[in-house]
Amino acid sequence: MDLKPAAALSFPDRILLALLKFSFRLLQSVVDIRVGMLTAERLGHLVLDAEDWMRSSINSSRGIPQISLFFCGRSCNPRLLGMLKRQMSIWSGLPALRLYELLTTRVLPAASRIEFKKHQEADWEMWTHGRPNLTFTTAEKREGEALLRSMGIPEGSPFVCIHTRDSAYLEDGRSVRSRMGDWRYHDYRDGQIENYLPAAEWLADQGFFVLRMGAVVERPIPSRHPRVIDYASRHRTDLGDVYLMANCRFYIGSTSGLLVLAMAFNIPYVMINTVPLMLKASSARDLFILKKYRSIRENRILTFPEIFSSGGHRWMTTASFERAEIELVENSAEEILAVTREMKARLDGTWVSTPEDELLQARFDALFPPASPYAGHPSRIGAEFLRRNADLLEAGIPAGARKAVAG
Repeated sequence: MDLKPAAALSFPDRILLALLKFSFRLLQSVVDIRVGMLTAERLGHLVLDAEDWMRSSINSSRGIPQISLFFCGRSCNPRLLGMLKRQMSIWSGLPALRLYELLTTRVLPAASRIEFKKHQEADWEMWTHGRPNLTFTTAEKREGEALLRSMGIPEGSPFVCIHTRDSAYLEDGRSVRSRMGDWRYHDYRDGQIENYLPAAEWLADQGFFVLRMGAVVERPIPSRHPRVIDYASRHRTDLGDVYLMANCRFYIGSTSGLLVLAMAFNIPYVMINTVPLMLKASSARDLFILKKYRSIRENRILTFPEIFSSGGHRWMTTASFERAEIELVENSAEEILAVTREMKARLDGTWVSTPEDELLQARFDALFPPASPYAGHPSRIGAEFLRRNADLLEAGIPAGARKAVAG
């Protein structure tokens, strides 16, 4: 937002600006004041920025105490914002946005702004070993337990949360997200909930309750298994989103905001339909499998080295893939089931990697150049996914392939 020229400020704004300048100049002699803007209308951005900041070691460069103030507009989840306000100094709403505007354009130097890290710049060691900061009050715990009972889940019963991204959330006409523009450039990340069914029902047969998550979804999950519950369509609440993600055994989902909630509570997760190829999961607890890149011109799946050499591993808009005539192939039901079995076995302590698994994992990791923030990262790609797609690790580039992916 751009402020009016100083001469065009209203009289109340000029009075407020004078008070702010006087107060902050006085305070800055004894404390280091920092200000940051939280993207509260998107769950993933809100949680990732806030939790990353809380886990990071924030030290004043001036050798004096530091005060960090955060500002945001309307939140996609007011209950979550309330939990964050217990841990951070957050001012929300339109007046808060106006105050942030005045502080950053007229009062504080540019060095006082808190710049949040991009997802790929995060400290993955911190996400593996750091402690969660969000906590529940006694009343919130009671509310969460009542929600579980209302869904027929007995106390102490294990449950797994699942979710796939679709366009319904950002296109929902009732939500703040839909008023922020055309979100179709994110469509390349979408997936079909039907592909999760074999994994969900296998988990249910193993004694887990399986909760299909989501704030707004295109359609219900088509399962009649009594332990597979469509929380998104029938039971969803703001607090429930947070409480269930904080207490599930593990999470299975695509690259969306709910996955970041799993990160925030150190919940192991399986990242499905990962795209672009440059991404990995966030910690040593986690697994992931990838969407495949199919060349429409050549009618074939591209190898991973081809994708890296073309720069396609960095594409983050639907238009980029369309220009290159690349079709993204979702993970199949069989692939999702296989990596789900692997996660359960790893958590049970029964998983055994073969020498072939370790060799394939090493070959996949070697694709990431030393400068990549994911080079040497300990999260693992699904073992069965690599076994079935070992040919995609081949370095040879077939004739015409580079042209097909260059776009």
